[in-house]
Amino acid sequence: MNVKRICLLLIVLGTVLAGCSVKPEPYPLPPQGYAELMDAYRGAQRWTAVSRGGEMLTIEFYKWKTVSFNCSSFVVEDCTTTEPGIVGLGQDDRWMVRGESTGIRKTDPQDKSIDVPVYIYWTEKSLTVCSSSGERMSFAYVNPEFEARLPMVNITTEGGKSITSKEDYVNGKLSIINPDNKYGFADGFSADMKIRGRGNSTWGMPKKPWKIKFNEKQCLFNMSTDKEWCLLANYTDKTYVRNIVAMELSRICGFKWTPGMVSVEVTLNGKYQGIYSFGEHKKVSKERVNIDTENGDILFEIEEQMDEPVCWWTELDVPMMFSDPSEPSQEQISQSKKFVKDFETALKAEDYGALEKYADLESFANNFIIQELTKNIDGNLRKSSFITLEKGGRMEMYHVWDFDLSQGNADYYGNPPGKGPQGWWVKDFGARGKNTGWYWRLFKLEEFRKLVKERWNKLYPEFQKIPDYIDRQSRIIGEEAIARDEKAWPYSQYRSQDWWNASHTFTTYDAELDYYKKFYSERLEWMNNSINAL
Repeated sequence: MNVKRICLLLIVLGTVLAGCSVKPEPYPLPPQGYAELMDAYRGAQRWTAVSRGGEMLTIEFYKWKTVSFNCSSFVVEDCTTTEPGIVGLGQDDRWMVRGESTGIRKTDPQDKSIDVPVYIYWTEKSLTVCSSSGERMSFAYVNPEFEARLPMVNITTEGGKSITSKEDYVNGKLSIINPDNKYGFADGFSADMKIRGRGNSTWGMPKKPWKIKFNEKQCLFNMSTDKEWCLLANYTDKTYVRNIVAMELSRICGFKWTPGMVSVEVTLNGKYQGIYSFGEHKKVSKERVNIDTENGDILFEIEEQMDEPVCWWTELDVPMMFSDPSEPSQEQISQSKKFVKDFETALKAEDYGALEKYADLESFANNFIIQELTKNIDGNLRKSSFITLEKGGRMEMYHVWDFDLSQGNADYYGNPPGKGPQGWWVKDFGARGKNTGWYWRLFKLEEFRKLVKERWNKLYPEFQKIPDYIDRQSRIIGEEAIARDEKAWPYSQYRSQDWWNASHTFTTYDAELDYYKKFYSERLEWMNNSINAL
């Protein structure tokens, strides 16, 4: 082989070896939140609003969720007044929008793990996502006014009989007119049921809450399958949404069960009753509080009303009662009281390790966060708190309930925390005043404070979305339903009954809603600063 050929061979070999040493340019990772957007596309979700704040793009979907992600790495355009840009490939196999290179390489259409957005734009009626695999995905738009048609729940009792008791049921029939075939079941639902009153102080108010029990199990509004349901009147809450918003907070916190609730309008024997929250009744069942009471599991309720057969005050001033079974055996009573007493002994001794043997402390932290964030007047281990104790297990705060007198809608907080969005309530005040109950003792422990901080900072970004959620729930109700409820229960009558909150006297729904959002936002920021300063 001559010298010239050898040199040429060495050059070629060197080029090949040099090429082998160059690592291929990695594909960019899909932005956080993009997978949720793909879930929305696969689920044929319809969008209601798109907004951009800085580098964050937020898309709201109808009756689903809000998806947010960083949009700095691809092209985003509001094309409600302009034509969308043309998308094509450049000579270097990189996508171009409006003739400008995005720098994003074309990816394999089959490899969705490296698929990234290239161009997202929206018009008045459509939302389109062009991805690096070459796929063009279009989302249908639905006008938010479409939401402003509530299901109408019509109740008729046998012979038009009145509902006058919380103990005695009245037989009847319940039907639902379901506009636009929302919530997963068709128009024309009708079933036999019986109905009675429910609630404590709310039962004494003009607009009555009820408990429904169908003859057969029903699955309604995409909730559980069960016979027992409730209609919450929300008479104390003129925004009508505080309980529903609290259930969204419960979902964010990750409780074992979050009761489902939707806004509806109700008629009783042909007479309009107003806007209600139709929801899952709190009970032990596989799809709600999923414990086995036949095997010895117990559901306790913390309730100073003491309206169950077996009730007691603990040594640390917490009012406990057996909710299920409501009539426990003597062995269950003695063992349960001893278990709670041993828990309180460890609490008084400030023994965190021992406490963990008796209680799921993360559930206690979650309960503290939701009750304190909402500044729930009943949430300081005084009323409407629910604890499970599975046989051989630990106490767990399983679910939450009853938030009409929360989130700025109560002003009788005692001395001296006051009615405003600032100040500790649940942390410092128990059922029998300041420095009583469990939480003020738990907060003496550095480990519990650390746990609360960790949970809070993980959940805080989701809590920041709640004002938008409040607006969406208000839009779901709609102006027409609000006007009908106001005609049935005028503000003048409502305020004359207002023993729970005399501190604000708004005369319009919009003013009530603005006050609610302002209170929540100020409370959220006070909580964020105060928890992180613990």
